[in-house]
Amino acid sequence: MKFLLALLAACCLLPAAAQPRWSYSFRMDTASARPALEVVLAFKGDASGQTELLLPDAWASERELYRAVTALEVGGPDAVLGAGRDSLHRLIRHRPGAALTVRYRLQQDWTGPYENPKHFRAVLRWNWIHLSGYSLLVRPEAPKEQLVALQLSWKAMPAGWSIANSLHCGSRQWSGRLRVGDLENSFFLAGDFRLYEQRVDGRPLRFAIRGDWDFPDTEFMERAVRIIGSERAFWKDSGEPYYLVAAAPLGGQGTIAGNSMFQSFLVDMSPDARVDVSLMGILAHEYFHRWVGIDLTLAGPENDQKWFSEGFTEYYTFKMLWRAGLLDTGAYVSEMNRLLHAYHTSPVAREPLTFLRDHYWDNSYSQRLPYVKGASFAFWLDGRIAAASGGLRSLDDLLFALRSDLRRGAVVSDTGLLRTAKAMGVADVEDVFRAAIVAGGLVPAADHPALPGYRISPETFYPFTLGFGSASLRKGGQVDGVVAGSAAWKAGLRNGMVLQGWSFVNNDVSRPVTLKVEDGNGGLKAINYLP
Repeated sequence: MKFLLALLAACCLLPAAAQPRWSYSFRMDTASARPALEVVLAFKGDASGQTELLLPDAWASERELYRAVTALEVGGPDAVLGAGRDSLHRLIRHRPGAALTVRYRLQQDWTGPYENPKHFRAVLRWNWIHLSGYSLLVRPEAPKEQLVALQLSWKAMPAGWSIANSLHCGSRQWSGRLRVGDLENSFFLAGDFRLYEQRVDGRPLRFAIRGDWDFPDTEFMERAVRIIGSERAFWKDSGEPYYLVAAAPLGGQGTIAGNSMFQSFLVDMSPDARVDVSLMGILAHEYFHRWVGIDLTLAGPENDQKWFSEGFTEYYTFKMLWRAGLLDTGAYVSEMNRLLHAYHTSPVAREPLTFLRDHYWDNSYSQRLPYVKGASFAFWLDGRIAAASGGLRSLDDLLFALRSDLRRGAVVSDTGLLRTAKAMGVADVEDVFRAAIVAGGLVPAADHPALPGYRISPETFYPFTLGFGSASLRKGGQVDGVVAGSAAWKAGLRNGMVLQGWSFVNNDVSRPVTLKVEDGNGGLKAINYLP
């Protein structure tokens, strides 16, 4: 029996022993002419005597993130750093299995304010930094599913700086095991962030906030706690032992951007942001990704399944806010109408599924297409499931069934989703999917039994238009290209006016455009109209 127990213990230890050990330490160089982060990575080289390094590559629309990496050097027995197979790789030749160190500096490779899309690159300022695993880490080449034993040390960062990231908050060191893909899909913050801890169903929820808005941190956190609590209750999932919500000020006006990452999400907001449906929508959308888009994904290329990961999430964003009592029924219906309007007036609404493989980052219409088309399909499917079951079932049950399949080890695919919907009584779901999602036709309209008193009715939709040249959208810029007879013109906007501020929701004709222009007397006047 002792021999058997020893053998079992040895077998259990083998996988852990085979896991690579990576140790990162970080130090801010405060004597540099520009903010610079010094990074040291320690690990064991490959037994072959050659180890390939992978440099930062891309995140979202930003490419060539390796341009922020400078002064790359290696140390270790007989270690020599050479060129790799392409610009993203370097090759270290070394004594087989030797202990190696990699040193490099990270410096911001762009100038200007912190704004979209530059916030996807390495952001290093004198009083704070914002980095993702994609922009921060030089690492040994390894599969994204590879488990690594990781150590992080922030002990050499400036005194008084807060430390917050997707793995830990407040402390200056951390160790644990995680997948390489999760490490990449993490973000790392440090600097003048205000750190808080709240509780949701007894579990800690961390917050890291910097900057100031017209609302207190407590109001932002209260809404986040309600939204996260309601979504955990929906999925009957009490949540992870660690989760971080971060907020930072973003340049410009009328801008809110969210990014869902491993065990965390970050909300960037322009100074005029308010705790309204736009901000609550970002919070609800990004946290819902914990299940749809991260846990529950469809097989296939990423952009081919965004109609599900982003579209279904967008639909449930407002459904969850409605259920949580943060939107009344009228406001919920308005949000559904806004999504339907954005879909039917989009100039790319009739593009096929394959269009997004090469054109997703082309413009805002391409980026929004899977959100609004997928949400329209989800709205249609939700109504059809409810109608077929006499109101006893809904799209909720379809999602729960897919997640159950996932837990049993099944591959979740669009075929499985359609098969499940068909079993719920939606006989034409495959035809609608092929025609609308795949081929680029329009999703049909359908009433929703869960909204008594409301029905789908035809309406003439008008596309979003500012009514003047968008190149004028800069502080101190002169307005030009005003279209005579447009809503902007009727509201009093004229060529030559000096623009000092603006607020609008792109592609949303239900919300007003507000422009602040100089009045000629040293002050400002507001021009308001529906786009």
